[in-house]
Amino acid sequence: MTRLWLALCIALGGAVWPLGTAVGQVSILTPVSAYYDWEYDLATASDYQLETGINAGGAFSVLRFEGSGRGGGPFSQNLRLFMDFAYVNADYDFGFPIPVGCPDPAACFTGSPWNTTHRVDLSPGVSIVLTDRFHIQLMVPMRWHFESGSEASGFTGGLVGVLRLQLSDDFTAALGVAVQSEIEEGTSIYPVIGLDWRFSKGLAIETSGGPYQGGTAALVWRPGEAVQMRLSVGYERRRFRLARDLTNPDGVGEYTSVPLLGGLLLNLGQNVDLSFEGGIATAGELDIENARGLRLRRESFDTAGLLRGRLALEW
Repeated sequence: MTRLWLALCIALGGAVWPLGTAVGQVSILTPVSAYYDWEYDLATASDYQLETGINAGGAFSVLRFEGSGRGGGPFSQNLRLFMDFAYVNADYDFGFPIPVGCPDPAACFTGSPWNTTHRVDLSPGVSIVLTDRFHIQLMVPMRWHFESGSEASGFTGGLVGVLRLQLSDDFTAALGVAVQSEIEEGTSIYPVIGLDWRFSKGLAIETSGGPYQGGTAALVWRPGEAVQMRLSVGYERRRFRLARDLTNPDGVGEYTSVPLLGGLLLNLGQNVDLSFEGGIATAGELDIENARGLRLRRESFDTAGLLRGRLALEW
């Protein structure tokens, strides 16, 4: 009963916590390891959102590549150190250049409001071990997110505090709060939640993500040691600085969506995992703002097909 009550509290946390400036602000976290030994992992991933229509006219697709890593280990008996890092390259294809008849080129989605964006994440952290099953974890997430050719700052930073609770070998939860700056917005305060619950033989609920807004919750079935099948729902928010030499100099772009995916993960041995997922990105929106954060245009886009693949190595 205790486990079920805590799981319900975690699931409802994002709905009852006071939020900041953006709808859907929540960080869904991969519960950080206890790190009794030094551990490392590296991963490469790619996803492709198929071309989809924008309500205001036009269409776009997105191809992203990501390289990421994580490492950590004991610094002393009661202190663990860890570090997450990632680089993401996203190529947005809006088709042809802005037509002559567009009334406001700076806020027009029928051309190329932005093209290729770059994201660099760095998140050092420390875990204070109070007991074997109760840790306090602090993280300092830093992000640089910008389009090629931007000159204004695309940096955001913050502080995350999390309580990590391991109630049993089958149940680990994370509950906390984050304070994060935003590009041309006020500081955001939002909840941080994480869960790893093996509630039945071969079945589990797992969350994945970092200390930034967004993440994924998945129902996982393990029919064997080398195979996992997953059904997941997520939330994605990408906010970035635009280039100076286009129609909206040093403006701000934003992409949000809710990915619904099903997939397969294969353990190839020697701590190598390969996964494939397919599904849709729904409830999607695109925002264009000027360099001061004043919204010029917000438009929804149609449900889009989504394909993802990931290769991870742990040691």
